[in-house]
Amino acid sequence: MPSYFLLRRRPNGEYYAEWSERLPGSAVVEWGGEAKLGESKREVSLREVGLPDESEYEVKADSAEVPVLAGRPACTNVSLLKSLLQKAVRRRQKRQAVWAAGALLVLSPDQLLRRLPIVALEDVALTTDFPTLVWMMAASSKGWVPRSNHLQWLLNSVATLCEVEEQEVHGAADTVVRDEELARRWGNCTANLTQLLSLKARLMYGGMQCDMSMLRWYTNTWHMRFQQQRAVPTQPASTFVKSLPLPAELPLEAWIPAACDFHCSNIIPRIMTENPHLRLSEDTLKRLIWDFSSSVNTRRLPMPPHSPSEDDKREWDAIKRIVMKTAQCIIKSNLRYV
Repeated sequence: MPSYFLLRRRPNGEYYAEWSERLPGSAVVEWGGEAKLGESKREVSLREVGLPDESEYEVKADSAEVPVLAGRPACTNVSLLKSLLQKAVRRRQKRQAVWAAGALLVLSPDQLLRRLPIVALEDVALTTDFPTLVWMMAASSKGWVPRSNHLQWLLNSVATLCEVEEQEVHGAADTVVRDEELARRWGNCTANLTQLLSLKARLMYGGMQCDMSMLRWYTNTWHMRFQQQRAVPTQPASTFVKSLPLPAELPLEAWIPAACDFHCSNIIPRIMTENPHLRLSEDTLKRLIWDFSSSVNTRRLPMPPHSPSEDDKREWDAIKRIVMKTAQCIIKSNLRYV
């Protein structure tokens, strides 16, 4: 396993991460930390590096601290914001996704950086930005503080996720290819090894069992795809966020009602209490909200999606207005400006 996990920058200002056996010969180390990554929990050196001719640009670009938002976020419910981020990415709504990410950067950057790689894989696909997201997550846990250039790159990476038109339908896996096999097979191919080891690194940071199973599947699948000469699709860098700060408020009408679901709120018991005439079980209500609201992803799928039954469609049509109204009421109660 390589000894270094590096954050670097291209001449156009884009950040990218790569695994390497050594530091570039003329590199200037701008930040450093150690993290236990890989199956053996061996310490890996996290380094943000620049080249001597980049140092002047770096100082000028980051000489003034720029806040992410123009004030404290109007919503401070981290669980609701994470849900908004995910629902916006699923629906390819850049404005909402970027604002939610910006609010999370203010309130809980570690939670954003842990969650964002999972959202990318679950709802979009493996992208060329993935290793950089994982580097930032690992470095943030060791005290690295992003500067304005990093923040703008990160928010544009969120916008780029929204621009991806097709969703990878991932599977699950109980086992994962070993680090030694990855290093043996891809030691001479930095790009492939970087993607695979970054997947393994995110796996080491833990999370829900379904997410860990997904990470194992992605690692195994791309290990095989690389052997078939396939490449991770390259997405053009987004310029959606041209400058900071972002507005401190997202208007109520711009919120996605699906962000307020049973994962982050009491919407189920509230609906059932306020609407006793509904003859639905709690499990049925959850299933309808998931199928017709929470899980909606507007991307193309490589295979036809599962279609809900006609009975489910009729039941959803009967309760949709109630669900949306209740969600909006809960969202409104979490906004300090209304």
